[in-house]
Amino acid sequence: MTTESAARHLDAGETLFREGDAGHEAYVVESGNIECYQQLPTGEIRHAGLAGPGELCGEHALLGETHRNTTAVATEPTVVRPLDDDWLSQLLAQTDPVVRRLLLAAFEHCDTLLQRAQPAHVATPSVITPDADAAELPSLSPDLSQALAGNEFRLHFQPVMRLSDGGVAGFEALLRWQRPDGSLALPHEFLGRAEHAGPITAIGEWTLDTACAALRRLSDQREAGSPHEAPLFVAINLSPAQCGPATLKALTRALQHHGLRPRQVRLELGEASLVEQLDRLRAFLAGCRTLGVRLSVDNVGTGPSVLPYLHRLPVDALTLADAFVHDLAQRPDNQPVVAAICRLAADLELDTVAKGVETPQQHAAVYAAGFRYAQGFHYAAAMPLEDAAGFLQKRALSATEPALSC
Repeated sequence: MTTESAARHLDAGETLFREGDAGHEAYVVESGNIECYQQLPTGEIRHAGLAGPGELCGEHALLGETHRNTTAVATEPTVVRPLDDDWLSQLLAQTDPVVRRLLLAAFEHCDTLLQRAQPAHVATPSVITPDADAAELPSLSPDLSQALAGNEFRLHFQPVMRLSDGGVAGFEALLRWQRPDGSLALPHEFLGRAEHAGPITAIGEWTLDTACAALRRLSDQREAGSPHEAPLFVAINLSPAQCGPATLKALTRALQHHGLRPRQVRLELGEASLVEQLDRLRAFLAGCRTLGVRLSVDNVGTGPSVLPYLHRLPVDALTLADAFVHDLAQRPDNQPVVAAICRLAADLELDTVAKGVETPQQHAAVYAAGFRYAQGFHYAAAMPLEDAAGFLQKRALSATEPALSC
């Protein structure tokens, strides 16, 4: 195969390859974007990068690695072109002999390292933890404050679908950093550094205000076209470092400035963070309850269980981790466990959200389990605000749109 290989056209949400699959080809992105992510042993999903036009994904296949170490999904209509060992050999044959020798030596070294890895086909993602030494954190920019002042941060919005009738219930606001070179950095690539040596509070305040402004626009659009529909909500992720008085004040200002009802905002806290730092977070949780915003436990099933604390916590929703959703369609024996969680949530009058729904089979499984809401590439990828408004309008105009229920 050469660079003349047939291009592959992917729809938004279509999977290019999955973690653990056999693979001998890399892909160059000709248009669109490919998002890669990895599943940790805990079941938690970690984003591994975003490949745009002119960039490679799956390049480890050219270095002797025979199994994919990430899952790659198109976030929008995307065209990729496969590149394999033959292409690499042809390219090396046309290279200067000295450069060719150096490259071959480098490839041999990479192959040796891959063979020593245990297991050989699984890569360990770079996860930034609160205990990491700030000096060891990746430096994507000399000054995150400058990135904030330069308007380099973006919010993308992924629709949250109501499973009972297929309507759009709300959107999750997802932070991105559009760096000066045009590439997009995902939160795990810079928020850890911001917590230690950067403006994490200022970034959080910007996110809250921008998300509320977007919700105001989307809500006005819905009220004009579908006045009898339930109000939209926006879900916003918070790290423990952002859970303090400054965030509550910023949220109060944003709600007042954009004329939103507090219950239209849903703050998401990771299960592990909530359980491990519960004592420190109690005052913040109480403040959220007083303000009237909704609270969601995110990634349930990836850390110390929050279930024993639910009756004592002022939370309104549970979000099931992607790994459980992926397993539901493949392992029917998990269905009773997840259904029991949904019943417990219903008894406590909590909403349930299934994230990472990618296929019709997974959609059918989460519907059967009793989830109220779902989101994932099966419905729509995260998108800029303009596209989110278009998605909302398209759903409103589709009078013959079938419900998402099975």
